[in-house]
Amino acid sequence: QGCDGGKTGSTNEAGCCLAATAKRADMRLVGVIVGAKDSKTRFNECSSLFNYGFANFSITKLVETQNPIASVNVSKGKVSQTQVFAEESFSALLKKGEEENYKIETSLPNFVKAPAKCGQSVGKVMIYKDGVLVKEINLIVKQDVQKMSLMETIEKIGEKW
Repeated sequence: QGCDGGKTGSTNEAGCCLAATAKRADMRLVGVIVGAKDSKTRFNECSSLFNYGFANFSITKLVETQNPIASVNVSKGKVSQTQVFAEESFSALLKKGEEENYKIETSLPNFVKAPAKCGQSVGKVMIYKDGVLVKEINLIVKQDVQKMSLMETIEKIGEKW
């Protein structure tokens, strides 16, 4: 199920061979069989590989660009806070039941100084597997953060009094 490509071949030395791909949901697997005794065996073995892979592994999105990672205070801005997002998504192939091997940490300043432009990097998200850093992704603002004018600053001070 899901097999969408393949290349067969055979020689006396290598036997019957197959390289194939299959996709189910968001996961694509590649299976390679070398040295099968006949054509039927190579297809059955590859099918077994795919079934094992899809049954025991999954692709999990650990970081997504659409979901905010955190909110950060803004200094001298027209807004008091802004949300930060990962610059890129990160997915991992995980053996089912071993999701706890990944840990995600963020490194953010206490505040972002306005003005800040859309796409500006303001921090990082670090992804660790079994304590080893595997990926570092910039955290960005997705909209311009405008600086308060002098008059707006004076009005804000007046409101606090």
